[in-house]
Amino acid sequence: MLKPILLSVTLSLAVLTVAQAQTIATVDAQGIVNQTNAAKRAMKALQKKTDTAQQEINAMEKRIEKQQSNLEKKKGVVSETVFMDEQDKLRSSLREYRNKAQAIQEDIDRSNMKLRKEITDVVRAVVEEVAKEEGYEAVIANSLLLYSKENIDISDEVLKRANQKLDK
Repeated sequence: MLKPILLSVTLSLAVLTVAQAQTIATVDAQGIVNQTNAAKRAMKALQKKTDTAQQEINAMEKRIEKQQSNLEKKKGVVSETVFMDEQDKLRSSLREYRNKAQAIQEDIDRSNMKLRKEITDVVRAVVEEVAKEEGYEAVIANSLLLYSKENIDISDEVLKRANQKLDK
């Protein structure tokens, strides 16, 4: 119930802003963030980090599988105390595996969020810079615009300038 109301209010505000503004522009901010050279480099670095982490996780999985297989072979052969000790070690290895996998995923997520925020901040600043230089009274997201008489998209210029700033 709240989402349709919120969407209506947001669209109404966008329409009011467009109606009041004499000179407007649109921008595909999310597309720009994804297309910057910095984002492309960041994605490659994150992919490398993810691949390395996956190798580490796979090695841990193999060790645990081997440990579990060895434990199953020992069942009925060793004393119950020894078997329970081995079972506790396996449980400990599983906890360590889960904690390690979670920590790796959180680290990757944190890195991704940090990089995206840095890029987004630069894109926002560049949008403001272009808007001021070109005399735009409002800049709205392309996704909110239903119709435009002429091409008012400044995304290409924003991407060009964002790359210049981020590549320094």
